Amino acid sequence: MAPTRLAEKHGRKSLKNATHRGAAFDPVAAYDKFVSRMPVTGTLHFEFRSHKRPQEVRDALTTRDFEALWTQLVERNPAGRRTAQAGVTVDWALELLATLCLDHYFTSAQVQTVVRSFVCGEDRVEAASRLFARVVDPEEWHTMIAELTTEQRGNLHDKLGPLAAFNPKNPTGAYELLLVNRVHAAVAARLVELYRQQLSKKYCRYPLQVCFQECTHNGAKVDVSDPAKIVVPRSGSLSIIFVDLTPVPPGAAPMSAAAFAVLLVKLVNEKVKGEGLGCTEWALTLTP
Repeated sequence: MAPTRLAEKHGRKSLKNATHRGAAFDPVAAYDKFVSRMPVTGTLHFEFRSHKRPQEVRDALTTRDFEALWTQLVERNPAGRRTAQAGVTVDWALELLATLCLDHYFTSAQVQTVVRSFVCGEDRVEAASRLFARVVDPEEWHTMIAELTTEQRGNLHDKLGPLAAFNPKNPTGAYELLLVNRVHAAVAARLVELYRQQLSKKYCRYPLQVCFQECTHNGAKVDVSDPAKIVVPRSGSLSIIFVDLTPVPPGAAPMSAAAFAVLLVKLVNEKVKGEGLGCTEWALTLTP
């Protein structure tokens, strides 16, 4: 049962304001590691807020778990629709994906596999957009992009908007997030999580040194003194200026001017050959 698994994984206090068939219900008292007294019939309502401390490093699903949670459930039939053993539709597969995104992270290769599971271009773009903020290796995102047609790439870029440049390994920037959009909400949750991680590493010192330099919800200022108390709303507009406070690793050294020039030329040439910058001509003056 989902509440039992949530309690076991995130702590008993994670389940809040529970009711069973309209009456107050205490899931903490009902849950026992060895003997579950959770009801097996009726409607159980509860709020979930994890009491599990954020991990410093997010791991993607293992190959075995990914196979069990996605590959074995979603497959193509001759009609081009997605079905599971019980005849599940594309809509069900997308809802399964949305559910997995709540607790799990993915590699770009796993996102590539998910995208291949869908035939319709619109579904492929939707799947990629939902997984975008849950990728642990954004530097490999181009492998997933290769699965899309030119039109689908354009649609994905339009769907992500300015968030197409979001990189959880380099999150510094200004964000304007519409929380009714799943992608925007996922990015907001990821930013809050990054703030909590950096606080746990003692990189933050309120009020002078915080990741959320500014944060407003529908124009109203949000208290950012304690990221553990920040809850991402389900709707409205959230504006965040995020600064990554991760210190420079010991022994790190800047690139030489010559190496930087080579890198810049390579990056610019790749962009011009693709369809990323909207420019066809570049003039560069590089001084080592």
